[in-house]
Amino acid sequence: MEFSPNNKLFFYLSAGAKAAVLEYAYTLTVPVDPDILKLAVKDAVTAFPVSQLKPVISPNGTLSAVLSDFTAEDMPVYQYDGSHVHLGAEDTNGYVFKVCWSDNRIILTASHAIGDARGVNSFLQTIVYYYLTRLGYEIDTEGLVYTIEDLSDPTITDSLVEKSKDFYSSEKSPEQDDVSLIVDTDDIFSPPEQKIYLRTPQTRYFEIILDNRKFIDVVKSFGGTPLTFVHAVIAETMYDFYKITDKFIVANVPVDMRTALCSRAQSNFTFNVNLNISSDDLHLDMETLVKTLRGRLKKATELNRMLKDIAASDAYYAYFDQISLTDDTMLKAFSDYVVNLKPTRTYLLSNIGKFVLPKDMSSFVSNVEFVFPVVESTPVFSMITYKDRASLIVAQNYEDDGFIEALRQTFAKYGIETGLNDRGLIQLDDVKIMDFPREPDQGALPQ
Repeated sequence: MEFSPNNKLFFYLSAGAKAAVLEYAYTLTVPVDPDILKLAVKDAVTAFPVSQLKPVISPNGTLSAVLSDFTAEDMPVYQYDGSHVHLGAEDTNGYVFKVCWSDNRIILTASHAIGDARGVNSFLQTIVYYYLTRLGYEIDTEGLVYTIEDLSDPTITDSLVEKSKDFYSSEKSPEQDDVSLIVDTDDIFSPPEQKIYLRTPQTRYFEIILDNRKFIDVVKSFGGTPLTFVHAVIAETMYDFYKITDKFIVANVPVDMRTALCSRAQSNFTFNVNLNISSDDLHLDMETLVKTLRGRLKKATELNRMLKDIAASDAYYAYFDQISLTDDTMLKAFSDYVVNLKPTRTYLLSNIGKFVLPKDMSSFVSNVEFVFPVVESTPVFSMITYKDRASLIVAQNYEDDGFIEALRQTFAKYGIETGLNDRGLIQLDDVKIMDFPREPDQGALPQ
């Protein structure tokens, strides 16, 4: 098994300090036994082939992966102590994830290279499933949890890039892009604070807490969806808070492609589309605005439109295989390239959805937490809902909290009162591509 192009993308981005690390934490109703947890992690790693990949740098500087036999003792499982490690290096036995435990919490930290938000969360669900079954509980997965039995399904290791080629049809592609979906990069608003704090090692992290039932009632009253309503609220707040007059607010929205492409892929399988709002749009009432946004989102997520863009990325992915990680000049050129790109979005809006666990498992999971640090020049908004609790997580790489308070006031304007959990500055583990182990040079073959 080798890294697919979409896996490699995030590994190479780590050379330019722009590859994210994702962290999920499940709070259980039972205490965590570390010895049983190690066995459960081994079971989950068996069920998730992509988690077994260990990055290595070959003698010529190219990135590849190795698979090796593993035992429960090999698993990167540690008691939580707040310390940080380099994923993919000696710190984690070469794995690009780690699992920590504390009292009744299980925390999974993983490089974006082995999974998108859904994939990483699914990995943790599988860990929790095997942990509970090893404790002797019977859990009906209801088809919602990956298990070792799913290894017979070849689609779990699908590559988004390759799978897209099977579904793309040039005959169905639009002859030209819809102008309503295009915004020039010079016209995209980016919070001015970003220019000061760009690429800081820490993230300012907020959790805006909402009553999920009230939130959904308000969204339905405007005929919107959680995604379009949240985007409208954020944009309205930004236009007022930053006094924007001539720029677009562009939300970059990850779209899960699994169902559309008939895949149960465990790894990265999302494609990002842009959803823009102009100052003219803000003159619309909320009901008309969310209806307009739903129309734009429908156009942006037309399957063949997305497949065309994914299929056209071959040349971009091929560029990664030309990079020598032992060539400082080439590595610096790539790093400078990804850092100096103009922002193509105002912010990332991800994970608008509800966490659904099998009923048997849900009774053992009292809370779900998600952390997505900022390593780019734009903030990240992630909304997760579990049971009756909804959280809009805001991660930014600057400390000012004025916008957060303004955003809460906008929610209140629409009848949604909020609470605030200010986590302050956080720093997660990182992935440093130059810390990956190197394969020994075997020299020339004997004559």
